[in-house]
Amino acid sequence: MKTKITKEQSNLIKNILLACYLAFLVARIDIYPTNKKQPETAGAKTQSYETTNDTKRVVSEVKSHYPISPTPNAIPDAKEKGKEQQKIGDTNNIPTKQEIENYIREVFGEHAEKAFLLLKGKGEGSCAENRNLDVFATNDNTKWGGMGKDWGLFQINDFYHPVFKLNLHKDWKANVDYAFKMFKNDGYTFYKRWTAGKCLKWQGFEI
Repeated sequence: MKTKITKEQSNLIKNILLACYLAFLVARIDIYPTNKKQPETAGAKTQSYETTNDTKRVVSEVKSHYPISPTPNAIPDAKEKGKEQQKIGDTNNIPTKQEIENYIREVFGEHAEKAFLLLKGKGEGSCAENRNLDVFATNDNTKWGGMGKDWGLFQINDFYHPVFKLNLHKDWKANVDYAFKMFKNDGYTFYKRWTAGKCLKWQGFEI
């Protein structure tokens, strides 16, 4: 006996397929770098994450038909990263929030506000990489099929960068210094590598 599919069921199936396809495209953008060479930082090759014109077109078309958030449920929302982060390092030597902000201003100079936008977002509903400025935060990307773990204040990924060799997971100032080198190598932008940077750019912020 054949089972008829109602119009509502058909639309639901289409929406699910579109959402899955969008999740796949966003994951591919995050995971696979382009062949474009970038300057080396701290002895490690950096990666550039850029979308092709075809990918941009497809993502745009899918979003127009299925208006969901830029970070699919299959990938942890940058706004919610803090809920999944764990603490590491010397918790007896945690810098104050003022010390952290002062050092970011010292390192990033005229670009400091961009750094704060990436880390803390811009009000309710905006994405943020590390809203609480947790210098010992870590996020496991392998839980959703991503690569490596993100460490420290600027969530540096240990799959693409020498986190342990340079002690970026424990030395919060080294973490800031390395993040600035990445930022500078990408043309003083955050949207090419950081999840929150991509999300903020999609939300219309200059990042």
